[in-house]
Amino acid sequence: MLYSRKYTHSQLTAIANNTVVMSLLQAVEQYLGSINTWPAYIITYLFAETSSPRVVEELTAFFAGNAVPKTLAYKLYSTCNPEAANELVRQLFYTRFSLWHSSDTVRRHSMYYDVRMKKHVRLNVPYSTEVCDLGENPVPVPGCPAPKLGVENTAIPMMINAALRVVSQKNCKNILLIKPIFLYVQHINLSSFHTLYTQFTPYS
Repeated sequence: MLYSRKYTHSQLTAIANNTVVMSLLQAVEQYLGSINTWPAYIITYLFAETSSPRVVEELTAFFAGNAVPKTLAYKLYSTCNPEAANELVRQLFYTRFSLWHSSDTVRRHSMYYDVRMKKHVRLNVPYSTEVCDLGENPVPVPGCPAPKLGVENTAIPMMINAALRVVSQKNCKNILLIKPIFLYVQHINLSSFHTLYTQFTPYS
């Protein structure tokens, strides 16, 4: 198992070279689970809504909050929704993603659906640097009802299922390597990993 031993750069390279090819959707599902466990409103935003600032904000909070890499998230969005495949939307999406990682205020006030907790949460971002060691833990939002999940709970399941058949044909090579390394390999030379990661994961 990946987390049971220390891997060298050459061993990780061998793992990457033998990683299966998966679809773009499958690559994202490595982080989030099946699309049918995602909130129906997120699926609707992804496929059918106009790329407004509010929609982009909701999507980036969902993807960033659940640790999906920025470029992979945008690649899925622009593939699912052709309207998102333009430079203005890409810049807005990347800006919101960057703010999530750089702004305590954005993370503190952004609500998103946590796929592991199965609840809407906000991050418990400390207001004072003196208590940063407490970490940023997702905290359930009181009184927020659980959303409906899956494609069938959207208003347009037939259209989205048809689009999914197209998206499922978009392949990503070596994407499977991302999640196991981030979650399980604890004893790895970071400089070697960065070289490997940028070489084998085009959607970092």
